[in-house]
Amino acid sequence: MRQWELSIGPAGVDEPLMDGLHADLVRLAPPQRRTGIVHGDFRLGNVISGMDGTIRAVLDWELATLGDPLADLGWLLASWRLPEDGDAVPGVPAAATEVGGFRGRDVLVEQYAARTGTDPGQVDYYVAFA
Repeated sequence: MRQWELSIGPAGVDEPLMDGLHADLVRLAPPQRRTGIVHGDFRLGNVISGMDGTIRAVLDWELATLGDPLADLGWLLASWRLPEDGDAVPGVPAAATEVGGFRGRDVLVEQYAARTGTDPGQVDYYVAFA
């Protein structure tokens, strides 16, 4: 919420919708099961990959903090737009995935769970948080 408040500038904007959303997110927050480094803007546009598709570097760490790593998975899923998703999501940068040929979100969640051993059962909350 602080990030939102800082982004609206000194004029301030009364946004009852944002206040209500914040209250709901606080009320519905799942218990934090893990603490790790959270990038804060983890998406395909902030990585450099090799020709073989492996990630070689992760860029833009200015929002990094400690928290539940599922927050990064939530943002990745929110920004992972496929051609069949239709119109762009307001406030979310265009995604390379919009050109097609990328796997679906369900595959990302399955691979995340398999590789980290994390139960992604609360991932919908983190997508909403994103």
